[in-house]
This record gives sequence, structure tokens and C-alpha cells, in this order.
Amino acid sequence: TAASKNYSLTSFIDKMTPEDQEKIDQALARAIYSSGTPFSITENTYWQEALKLLRQSYQLPSRHSLSKPLLESEYERVMESVQGKINEALCLTLLTDGWT
Repeated sequence: TAASKNYSLTSFIDKMTPEDQEKIDQALARAIYSSGTPFSITENTYWQEALKLLRQSYQLPSRHSLSKPLLESEYERVMESVQGKINEALCLTLLTDGWT
């Protein structure tokens, strides 16, 4: 009938583009870094299950990915942001703590 449509089985599969994977990896890495969470959290079965419920096709990054390429990428992003703020500043104050 005109009201029915033909769907292929693949149209129901959650597909993730490399760009989506990278955006989620970066957001997850940023959350892990900013909260001081151990990189081994990605090996925790309960975390894996929870994230699979959110997005079935998402593959968690490994501890190695978190400790090397993702960390380096986040470092560069933060450094660019800080450098931009320093360049825009009219004046700067440097504060040190010599006690601790």
C-alpha cells in the first residue's frame, strides 16, 4: 500500500561516523581528565554497559588512547584557549604559593 514503506534491516542499525566517535571520545576524555577519574574506568564493565545503553555503536577509548592521543589533543585545546586569553588580556597577575 501507499502508506507502507520498505525499510532495509540496515536502516535500523545505529551507525556511528568517525566524526561522531571522535566528538564523543573527546567529551568523555575531558570529563575523565577534569574529574581526576582513573583511565581504567573505560575497562569497567558497568561503565561499558551504561554507555552501550546510551549509544549501542559507541566504542569506548582504551586507556592508551586516553593517556596519549586524546590527552595530547586536550592539552593543545586548553593551551590554545589559555594563550588566546593571555593575548587578549590588558594586564596579568602572577601569583605563587611559596608556603606549600
